[in-house]
Amino acid sequence: LGFDLALSSDIDIDQFRFFANVATKAMQESDAVIIVTHEPWWVIDSDVRTAVDELAEKNLRALMKTYLQGKVRLRIAGDLHH
Repeated sequence: LGFDLALSSDIDIDQFRFFANVATKAMQESDAVIIVTHEPWWVIDSDVRTAVDELAEKNLRALMKTYLQGKVRLRIAGDLHH
């Protein structure tokens, strides 16, 4: 699945709903997911030691923990933008 984080560090609520719907109605139990984003926010948050309640990708992480739970096999991201 490719997510559009635009110039922010998260998906918007419309994308959340769209992918939740796909996961619920179109995916089989055995299906697997590869998450693709433009920047590796999990690396950025770790490098700058972001507080847990301020981590990036809150909606995307919630989607992965609920509707995509057990399906995410790989995360791919572009480079770090300096």
